Amino acid sequence: MRSRKKPYTQKELENNPYIIKTPDEHKGNWLRYFGNDNKIKIEIGTGKGGFITEIANRNANTNFLGLEKEKEIIVMAARSLAKTKPKNVGLALAKGEGLSDFFSQGEVAHIYLNFSDPWPKSRYAKRRLTHRNFLCTYKQILAHGGGISFKTDQAPFFDFSLKEFEAEGFVVVSQTRDLHNTPYHLSGENITTEYETKFAAQGQPIYMVEVKKC
Repeated sequence: MRSRKKPYTQKELENNPYIIKTPDEHKGNWLRYFGNDNKIKIEIGTGKGGFITEIANRNANTNFLGLEKEKEIIVMAARSLAKTKPKNVGLALAKGEGLSDFFSQGEVAHIYLNFSDPWPKSRYAKRRLTHRNFLCTYKQILAHGGGISFKTDQAPFFDFSLKEFEAEGFVVVSQTRDLHNTPYHLSGENITTEYETKFAAQGQPIYMVEVKKC
Protein backbone atom coordinates (compact mmCIF):
# COMPACT_ATOMS: atom_id res chain seq x y z
CA MET A 1 0.00 0.00 0.00
CA ARG A 2 1.56 3.29 -1.10
CA SER A 3 0.65 6.87 -0.32
CA ARG A 4 1.87 10.28 -1.39
CA LYS A 5 4.58 11.82 0.74
CA LYS A 6 3.23 14.14 3.41
CA PRO A 7 5.24 17.06 4.82
CA TYR A 8 4.46 16.05 8.41
CA THR A 9 5.54 12.42 8.07
CA GLN A 10 9.08 12.67 9.45
CA LYS A 11 8.04 14.78 12.42
CA GLU A 12 5.26 12.33 13.21
CA LEU A 13 7.65 9.38 12.98
CA GLU A 14 9.91 11.04 15.52
CA ASN A 15 7.27 12.26 17.96
CA ASN A 16 4.20 10.01 17.82
CA PRO A 17 4.30 7.81 20.97
CA TYR A 18 2.76 4.83 19.18
CA ILE A 19 5.61 4.53 16.68
CA ILE A 20 8.52 2.52 18.07
CA LYS A 21 11.77 4.07 16.85
CA THR A 22 14.16 1.10 17.33
CA PRO A 23 12.12 -2.14 17.42
CA ASP A 24 15.22 -4.31 17.11
CA GLU A 25 16.33 -3.15 20.57
CA HIS A 26 13.25 -4.82 22.08
CA LYS A 27 13.96 -8.26 20.66
CA GLY A 28 13.41 -10.80 23.42
CA ASN A 29 12.17 -8.07 25.78
CA TRP A 30 8.81 -7.00 24.37
CA LEU A 31 7.03 -7.84 27.61
CA ARG A 32 9.29 -5.33 29.34
CA TYR A 33 8.33 -2.75 26.72
CA PHE A 34 4.63 -3.32 27.40
CA GLY A 35 5.17 -3.62 31.13
CA ASN A 36 3.17 -6.82 31.60
CA ASP A 37 3.18 -10.58 30.98
CA ASN A 38 0.35 -10.65 28.42
CA LYS A 39 0.60 -12.45 25.10
CA ILE A 40 1.98 -10.59 22.09
CA LYS A 41 0.13 -10.66 18.78
CA ILE A 42 1.32 -8.93 15.61
CA GLU A 43 -0.24 -7.71 12.39
CA ILE A 44 2.04 -7.67 9.36
CA GLY A 45 0.99 -4.90 6.99
CA THR A 46 -1.16 -2.88 9.35
CA GLY A 47 -2.22 -0.32 6.75
CA LYS A 48 -4.13 2.69 8.06
CA GLY A 49 -4.62 0.98 11.42
CA GLY A 50 -8.33 0.23 11.47
CA PHE A 51 -7.91 -3.43 12.40
CA ILE A 52 -5.19 -3.09 15.02
CA THR A 53 -6.92 -0.13 16.66
CA GLU A 54 -10.17 -2.05 17.04
CA ILE A 55 -8.63 -5.33 18.16
CA ALA A 56 -6.47 -3.55 20.75
CA ASN A 57 -9.50 -1.73 22.12
CA ARG A 58 -11.46 -4.98 22.36
CA ASN A 59 -8.65 -6.96 24.03
CA ALA A 60 -7.03 -4.88 26.76
CA ASN A 61 -5.26 -7.93 28.24
CA THR A 62 -3.31 -8.70 25.06
CA ASN A 63 -0.35 -6.80 23.60
CA PHE A 64 -0.44 -5.90 19.90
CA LEU A 65 2.21 -4.75 17.45
CA GLY A 66 1.43 -3.45 14.00
CA LEU A 67 4.18 -3.72 11.39
CA GLU A 68 4.05 -1.53 8.29
CA LYS A 69 6.74 -0.82 5.69
CA GLU A 70 5.41 2.50 4.36
CA LYS A 71 6.20 5.61 6.41
CA GLU A 72 3.17 7.62 5.31
CA ILE A 73 0.84 4.71 6.07
CA ILE A 74 2.22 3.97 9.53
CA VAL A 75 1.65 7.62 10.42
CA MET A 76 -2.03 7.19 9.47
CA ALA A 77 -2.20 4.13 11.71
CA ALA A 78 -0.62 6.05 14.58
CA ARG A 79 -3.21 8.78 14.20
CA SER A 80 -5.96 6.18 14.24
CA LEU A 81 -4.66 4.83 17.55
CA ALA A 82 -4.43 8.33 19.00
CA LYS A 83 -8.21 8.72 18.72
CA THR A 84 -8.92 6.06 21.37
CA LYS A 85 -5.49 5.85 23.03
CA PRO A 86 -5.21 2.11 23.79
CA LYS A 87 -2.24 1.32 26.05
CA ASN A 88 -1.58 -2.20 24.75
CA VAL A 89 -0.38 -1.50 21.21
CA GLY A 90 2.64 -0.18 19.32
CA LEU A 91 3.67 0.29 15.68
CA ALA A 92 6.97 -0.31 13.93
CA LEU A 93 8.39 0.26 10.46
CA ALA A 94 9.20 -3.26 9.33
CA LYS A 95 8.87 -5.76 6.50
CA GLY A 96 7.73 -9.37 6.74
CA GLU A 97 11.16 -10.78 5.94
CA GLY A 98 12.85 -8.99 8.84
CA LEU A 99 10.83 -10.42 11.71
CA SER A 100 13.69 -12.45 13.16
CA ASP A 101 15.49 -9.14 13.76
CA PHE A 102 12.68 -7.96 16.04
CA PHE A 103 11.45 -11.09 17.81
CA SER A 104 13.12 -13.97 19.61
CA GLN A 105 12.13 -17.60 19.19
CA GLY A 106 8.64 -18.26 20.55
CA GLU A 107 8.04 -14.63 21.51
CA VAL A 108 4.84 -14.15 19.46
CA ALA A 109 1.47 -15.77 20.19
CA HIS A 110 -0.35 -14.95 16.94
CA ILE A 111 0.18 -13.35 13.54
CA TYR A 112 -2.46 -11.55 11.47
CA LEU A 113 -2.07 -11.32 7.71
CA ASN A 114 -4.90 -9.15 6.43
CA PHE A 115 -5.21 -8.66 2.68
CA SER A 116 -1.51 -8.94 1.95
CA ASP A 117 -0.32 -8.16 -1.57
CA PRO A 118 -1.21 -11.30 -3.60
CA TRP A 119 1.62 -10.84 -6.12
CA PRO A 120 -0.52 -12.65 -8.73
CA LYS A 121 2.23 -13.38 -11.25
CA SER A 122 3.83 -16.75 -10.52
CA ARG A 123 7.37 -15.41 -10.87
CA TYR A 124 6.71 -13.25 -7.79
CA ALA A 125 5.37 -16.07 -5.63
CA LYS A 126 8.29 -15.81 -3.20
CA ARG A 127 7.17 -12.27 -2.33
CA ARG A 128 3.81 -13.46 -0.99
CA LEU A 129 3.69 -13.28 2.80
CA THR A 130 2.34 -16.83 2.93
CA HIS A 131 5.19 -18.29 0.88
CA ARG A 132 7.04 -21.04 2.76
CA ASN A 133 10.12 -18.85 3.12
CA PHE A 134 8.09 -16.41 5.22
CA LEU A 135 6.32 -19.25 7.02
CA CYS A 136 9.68 -20.61 8.19
CA THR A 137 10.38 -17.27 9.88
CA TYR A 138 6.90 -17.19 11.40
CA LYS A 139 7.46 -20.65 12.86
CA GLN A 140 10.62 -19.45 14.57
CA ILE A 141 9.01 -16.51 16.35
CA LEU A 142 5.68 -18.20 17.12
CA ALA A 143 5.20 -19.90 20.46
CA HIS A 144 4.18 -23.57 20.54
CA GLY A 145 0.51 -23.66 19.60
CA GLY A 146 0.73 -20.11 18.23
CA GLY A 147 -1.36 -19.30 15.20
CA ILE A 148 -1.78 -17.33 12.00
CA SER A 149 -4.99 -15.72 10.73
CA PHE A 150 -5.00 -14.98 7.01
CA LYS A 151 -7.64 -13.05 5.04
CA THR A 152 -7.81 -12.28 1.34
CA ASP A 153 -10.29 -11.52 -1.41
CA GLN A 154 -8.21 -13.49 -3.95
CA ALA A 155 -9.16 -17.16 -4.44
CA PRO A 156 -5.88 -18.17 -6.17
CA PHE A 157 -3.88 -16.56 -3.35
CA PHE A 158 -6.00 -18.35 -0.78
CA ASP A 159 -5.49 -21.74 -2.48
CA PHE A 160 -1.76 -21.10 -2.76
CA SER A 161 -1.59 -20.21 0.92
CA LEU A 162 -3.43 -23.33 2.04
CA LYS A 163 -0.85 -25.46 0.22
CA GLU A 164 2.03 -23.51 1.75
CA PHE A 165 0.61 -23.82 5.27
CA GLU A 166 0.27 -27.57 4.80
CA ALA A 167 3.77 -27.90 3.36
CA GLU A 168 5.23 -26.15 6.42
CA GLY A 169 3.35 -28.32 8.89
CA PHE A 170 0.74 -25.82 10.06
CA VAL A 171 -2.59 -27.32 11.09
CA VAL A 172 -5.83 -25.72 9.87
CA VAL A 173 -8.08 -24.70 12.77
CA SER A 174 -10.84 -23.18 10.64
CA GLN A 175 -11.39 -21.89 7.14
CA THR A 176 -14.12 -20.32 5.04
CA ARG A 177 -14.55 -19.08 1.51
CA ASP A 178 -17.40 -16.76 2.45
CA LEU A 179 -16.47 -15.12 5.75
CA HIS A 180 -19.22 -12.51 5.75
CA ASN A 181 -21.92 -15.18 5.73
CA THR A 182 -20.57 -17.04 8.76
CA PRO A 183 -21.86 -16.75 12.35
CA TYR A 184 -18.41 -15.42 13.29
CA HIS A 185 -18.94 -12.35 11.12
CA LEU A 186 -22.68 -11.95 11.56
CA SER A 187 -22.29 -11.91 15.35
CA GLY A 188 -19.96 -8.92 15.09
CA GLU A 189 -16.93 -10.87 16.29
CA ASN A 190 -15.08 -10.42 13.01
CA ILE A 191 -13.04 -7.21 12.89
CA THR A 192 -13.03 -5.87 9.35
CA THR A 193 -10.19 -4.03 7.67
CA GLU A 194 -10.48 -1.09 5.28
CA TYR A 195 -9.89 -3.36 2.28
CA GLU A 196 -12.30 -5.96 3.59
CA THR A 197 -15.13 -3.45 3.90
CA LYS A 198 -14.45 -2.19 0.39
CA PHE A 199 -14.29 -5.61 -1.26
CA ALA A 200 -17.32 -6.99 0.60
CA ALA A 201 -19.39 -3.96 -0.46
CA GLN A 202 -18.56 -4.87 -4.06
CA GLY A 203 -19.95 -8.37 -3.53
CA GLN A 204 -16.53 -10.02 -3.39
CA PRO A 205 -16.38 -13.09 -1.13
CA ILE A 206 -13.83 -12.90 1.67
CA TYR A 207 -11.60 -15.90 2.30
CA MET A 208 -10.16 -16.64 5.73
CA VAL A 209 -8.13 -19.41 7.32
CA GLU A 210 -6.66 -19.80 10.77
CA VAL A 211 -3.79 -22.21 11.30
CA LYS A 212 -1.65 -23.14 14.26
CA LYS A 213 1.92 -24.24 14.83
CA CYS A 214 2.24 -27.66 16.44
